[in-house]
Amino acid sequence: MLVGQTEYRREIWWRFGITAFIGAGQVAPTFTDFKFSNTRPGGGAGLRFVLAPKNHINLRVDFSVGQNSHAWYAGIGGGILKGMLAIGRTRQDGSDHRSFPSEHASNLFTYRRF
Repeated sequence: MLVGQTEYRREIWWRFGITAFIGAGQVAPTFTDFKFSNTRPGGGAGLRFVLAPKNHINLRVDFSVGQNSHAWYAGIGGGILKGMLAIGRTRQDGSDHRSFPSEHASNLFTYRRF
């Protein structure tokens, strides 16, 4: 697996914030099977609410779009506490994949982590 992602975060008011992110990645059985043409892009935006400022615990809601996919993500996390629930359809044919472990899964696959 190769994945890259960048994210921009900004506080907007009181404990509320926004984020925007873009990424790309791919999965292959061996290193020699990686090809630039197999790279899949993704991006999205989200809202953050700081539940515990001292411990940096956030409630988050993100919407992401990938190649032929889209999903809503909801999660709570920060510090050592992390969890995420993804709800969405990952491909137009209705099939999905749950084997791409990344914070936003580069917005390519529906992903659940607790």
